[in-house]
Amino acid sequence: MRAVRQGGTDMDLRIDRMHAEFCKAAANPVRLQILTVLAQTPRSVGSLAKALGLSMPTVSKNLKVLREQDVVSGKRHGNVILYRIEDREFLRAVALIRKSLLHRLRTKGKLLTSSGTHG
Repeated sequence: MRAVRQGGTDMDLRIDRMHAEFCKAAANPVRLQILTVLAQTPRSVGSLAKALGLSMPTVSKNLKVLREQDVVSGKRHGNVILYRIEDREFLRAVALIRKSLLHRLRTKGKLLTSSGTHG
């Protein structure tokens, strides 16, 4: 991990802003669910909505955020737009965070079980 910097270059500031936007795109459970489904196969808004039990406007709104961050892209096929993962690195970063969180839960669960504490 790099040291905390004083000031920062224009590139540092640009990367920091991009990092914040990246985190915002991943900071929504609906968007994470959409990514999980799209990681399997491209889907339309209607197909995503049905698979996730969500309304089409909710799916569309969240796809817009992911498109703006170039995480997903859409390609028209006749009268349907199929969305797919565009940035596999984003998907890997999300998976790494999930793995870390699962590890924390397992560790915490073991600590709670071994100490006999439940809360």
